[in-house]
Amino acid sequence: MDFHSFLDENDVTLLDKFIIKYKGNEIDSVSQFINGLIKDYDAVKNCLLYPHISNGPIEGINSRTKYIHRRGGGRASIELLNAYRVLEAS
Repeated sequence: MDFHSFLDENDVTLLDKFIIKYKGNEIDSVSQFINGLIKDYDAVKNCLLYPHISNGPIEGINSRTKYIHRRGGGRASIELLNAYRVLEAS
């Protein structure tokens, strides 16, 4: 329940309490998870403070670009890549 509470409420103080509570845990997976939270503390804190900011649109553009590159197989000419762009736009 502790984990869900700071995520649901977007509360950094609950995150700090969660880290303190489970920091010395003897279960390896829990200890590794807490160490990961501590290592990426600024990123986790920013996710809680700004929940409506997302890099999803940029990741979508990157994904489409990689798809076109893979589809060409490295041997595509500029004409073939332009044809793929025209097909995707329509």
